[in-house]
Amino acid sequence: MVKQYSAEFKLEAAKMVVDHHYSVAKAAQAMGVSLATLNRWVKKLRLERQGPPPAVPLLRQNRLNFVR
Repeated sequence: MVKQYSAEFKLEAAKMVVDHHYSVAKAAQAMGVSLATLNRWVKKLRLERQGPPPAVPLLRQNRLNFVR
């Protein structure tokens, strides 16, 4: 049976790594989850904090500005 965790639990576990500088191994052990699971949550949190990618990739945008 697959264990399900609340969004709050996932966020708190990921914040242990991202904000409080725990190693993934220590945070996973403390929260009782696998390394793979916590790595997935950490990756998701970091991507969410980056925000959406620009509509036009920066390299292409720079080339367009250079041509003008």
